[in-house]
Amino acid sequence: MTRIFFNVGIKRLCNWLIWLSTTVLALGYLRELYVLQFGLETMLKDLRHIALDTEHCLGSYYSSVLMIIAALLMAVIGQMTKTRWRRIQWFVLAAIFTAMSFDESISFHEVLIEPLRSVFSFSSYLHFAWIVPGALFVMAVGLAYLPFVFSMPPHIRNRVIASGALYVTGALALEAVGGHFNSIGGFDDTYYIMAFLAEESLEIIGLTLFATTLLKYLPWHFGFMPNDLHIKGDRRQSIDRRGRVSAAH
Repeated sequence: MTRIFFNVGIKRLCNWLIWLSTTVLALGYLRELYVLQFGLETMLKDLRHIALDTEHCLGSYYSSVLMIIAALLMAVIGQMTKTRWRRIQWFVLAAIFTAMSFDESISFHEVLIEPLRSVFSFSSYLHFAWIVPGALFVMAVGLAYLPFVFSMPPHIRNRVIASGALYVTGALALEAVGGHFNSIGGFDDTYYIMAFLAEESLEIIGLTLFATTLLKYLPWHFGFMPNDLHIKGDRRQSIDRRGRVSAAH
């Protein structure tokens, strides 16, 4: 009975996160359509509080909340992990996501743009110069955590990789594309608007996928595994709580 309630609760939380993310993105897109149709000088002004490309708005704060949720889930998983080194890895990831959440709220990374741009003469795709140290940081963390990720159960590992790819593509690759068009036509440039909408969408989708993946990973640590056996061909793979796979014939 406890197992049933646990899994139902996890499913409901995942559905809530998906619906919330969809709502935030839909409001951001509606805002852009509203401004395109009626302009900025209206009774509702520019509806900046639901914009996706404005700091200190719904989209930014929601992304920050998703990061905190992910950080809390990783801290819980780390606390339940028996292996000391594995526990430390989870806690470090939780700390990184907590720092990312605060940065999303206060926009510290934006402070780096002008100094880096003036020192290194960054332009075009590096117009938003913070992506340079950001990319180096992502590469360092990604390489360091490759063994960690590939030791996860296959269905969890694939979702983690997919969520990371979505988020990084939005936060870095599309930020670079948006910076290029912004340097040419400013914030009202049509291609820039398309780029930042795609960027924010991929970031929120990636974070949502990661948070729901962590929620689905929790039952493995509590011992409520909905599928103890994964069938591949004529081999059965039994996966324990720590994600170790053992084959049985």
